[in-house]
Amino acid sequence: MLPKQSSESLDKRPGRKPGTLSPSKRAWLVNRGRVEIPVALDAWFDAALEGSGARLLPITPLIARLAVELPEHHRDPQDRLIIATAIANDAQLLSADGRFPDYEELDGRLIL
Repeated sequence: MLPKQSSESLDKRPGRKPGTLSPSKRAWLVNRGRVEIPVALDAWFDAALEGSGARLLPITPLIARLAVELPEHHRDPQDRLIIATAIANDAQLLSADGRFPDYEELDGRLIL
């Protein structure tokens, strides 16, 4: 769960654009029992995107390169791709992950 201030900040951001990896990360978390959802995963994805104004961003070669060049603060390759997507798209990133503030590359982009 995100802090109330973070969720309010997100609600005020038009045209949110989650990276392509966000569904992969969510599926991984559900599969590992770290997150529970009340419906089938495909239905959850459809409902989450429907009417949200969000558009998934692709993983480009630039994003792949940036992800592997990031400092080793975080070994999770999915999180590294999420960080690289924010950097490559000059976008803000909302995360409750305690490791993300370690990345200087996210200075001014990270919403806590």
